[in-house]
Amino acid sequence: MTRLAGAARWDVAANLARKGWDPAGTKAWPKVAHIIIANGENGKEADPLTAAGLAGAYDAPVLLTQTASLPAATKAIITEIARKNPRVRIHLIGGTASVPDARWNDIKRIKGVSTTKDRIAGANRYDVSANIANRIVSLKGAAAVSGLILIAADNPAAFYDALAASPIAYAKTMPMLSVKKGSVPPSVAKVMNSSALKNKKRYAASSASYIGAGSLSKATRLTNSKNRYDALTGSAYLGKRGGVMLFTDSSKAIQPASKSFITAHKTQIVDACVMGGTGSVPEAQRTSLKNLLK
Repeated sequence: MTRLAGAARWDVAANLARKGWDPAGTKAWPKVAHIIIANGENGKEADPLTAAGLAGAYDAPVLLTQTASLPAATKAIITEIARKNPRVRIHLIGGTASVPDARWNDIKRIKGVSTTKDRIAGANRYDVSANIANRIVSLKGAAAVSGLILIAADNPAAFYDALAASPIAYAKTMPMLSVKKGSVPPSVAKVMNSSALKNKKRYAASSASYIGAGSLSKATRLTNSKNRYDALTGSAYLGKRGGVMLFTDSSKAIQPASKSFITAHKTQIVDACVMGGTGSVPEAQRTSLKNLLK
């Protein structure tokens, strides 16, 4: 049983990257050729969410930045990776309002980082998701893309659902396309109906509360529940490991839906970790999880 925590979300992201891409903890970072950078501040969540499929395409960790500064934990991880993998490529997600050029300047000054700038941006979060989808197709080819996932990007309450889909997006190299509750933005509709993706399976990460009939676009819903604890959530780390994450809350007891999943699939679970400090997931829940897996 491992707890992956940190003083802030960028610290947690750094610890997840280390656990996923340097599992031996030797700072060797074997074959890490790409790093994805997205803004981790409140209100900026849409960009890192839609980057999961791209992380899978590049087999890259996702690290977080702030608008005004590059967090020390993020800089430390990039420095370690660049030392072992000279000319590692950095991929910036979102426009300069999300990842300012000043942050790129901070990053490219790190010894070993490729100075070739790669920014996947757009006029809005919907365009960013469409451009990420196009990049995935160009990297892997249409045949390698098994489907696409629609996420509701106009309501922060639905971001839990987007997180639920992220391990699948990473593992299966599936674009996550941002839609509104009642409509599909033109840039997203264009990529959905492109020759590469028009015949791919479509999944909607949210219930009708967030993705309505006007934006469903013949997608199969992954959930009809409004209860976030019924969803699986994850990141590039979990996608790389072929894992899932279960939601809980900060009470002493594991949420019932999560507990039921663990009980039903305990023979398939190889290992487990708790993400976040004790303020997010109390130690009593970690102990309960350990007991459930005995």
